Amino acid sequence: ILKEAGYTPDTIIESTFTFDIKQQKKHFTRGDFNLPSDRFLLLIVGIRLDYDVQDDFIKAMKSVIDQGAYLVFAGYFEKYKNLCEEYAFLEENSSFIGYQDDILAINELIDLYINPRRLGGGFSIAEAFFKGKPGITINYGDVAAAAGPDFCVESYQEMVSLIIKYMNDDVFYSDMAKKG
Repeated sequence: ILKEAGYTPDTIIESTFTFDIKQQKKHFTRGDFNLPSDRFLLLIVGIRLDYDVQDDFIKAMKSVIDQGAYLVFAGYFEKYKNLCEEYAFLEENSSFIGYQDDILAINELIDLYINPRRLGGGFSIAEAFFKGKPGITINYGDVAAAAGPDFCVESYQEMVSLIIKYMNDDVFYSDMAKKG
């Protein structure tokens, strides 16, 4: 692929990519962000959430919200309020907590990291895994590459089914958290 794009071997630097996890400095409670204590929290992280969170993703998440899940968006998301107006069920079943400098502290609060179809963001699932939280991503982009095949799905329909399994199967949840 690189050759077809015009690159020669002397212009390519091959290396092993590693993640450098930023040290956690804070600890929060769900109450600090007005997050429900009795719901299964799904974390969506990104600095381009306005572009990454599309209608097909939100429509798919309605199914898991109906099962008791709650969406937590962290990052940059100027269109969040507009999205809540367009999808009324989001108002009571999601929160946007803004950009969080200490994302490890946020990962302590949630139950499952989920990733919509997008490029970029591979580091975010590594942070969830670091805090012992499993994740699910569409098998596309940087998050899928970082997560590995055990945490990838091919469609939002498959993602919904897997989220419900995480919500209802404690042994599966524990096994996947350990794998992460």
